[in-house]
Parts: sequence; structure tokens; C-alpha cells
Amino acid sequence: EDEWGMLRQRAQAARVRGAIRDRGLLLHDAFLKFDADRNGVLSLAEVYAALEWLGVPHLSPADLLAFARTVSGRAQAQFSYAEFAAALDA
Repeated sequence: EDEWGMLRQRAQAARVRGAIRDRGLLLHDAFLKFDADRNGVLSLAEVYAALEWLGVPHLSPADLLAFARTVSGRAQAQFSYAEFAAALDA
């Protein structure tokens, strides 16, 4: 990936981490809150809802797919807590 893409991923992770912290949540608590169907993984719909709830501005489908690639390295449909935490711990 190019340098701009990596910079965007780091900025995105920092924005999400900050928004989670501003809500008084730890990463694991946030993951549990975002996992609406309680199946132990986050779907793209759950990630979209989470990013909206966190107030991530100007969220588009392309932004969601970019975040999915940040979390898992690919635009997959579900993410484990380990993938979620690793992406936001960058």
C-alpha cells in the first residue's frame, strides 16, 4: 500500500480510538457494545452503526470498506475482537 493509504489508515484508527475514549469506553467494551447481535464478531452493518454512533464525520461506503481493510487486511464481512483491537492499536 502507498504512504498516503497508510497515513489515512493511521488517522482513521486514531479518530476511532479517540471517539471510543471520549465515550468513556475501553476497546473491549466498545466491541461488545457494537456487537448488536452478540455473535462475537462485528459485521459491516455493525461497524457502520458504530462509526456513526461515534460521530465519525462524512462516512461513506468507501470509508467503511477502507476501515474494513484496516481491521482485517481485506474487505471481509466480519471482524473478530482481535482484528478490531489490532487495527485500532496501530
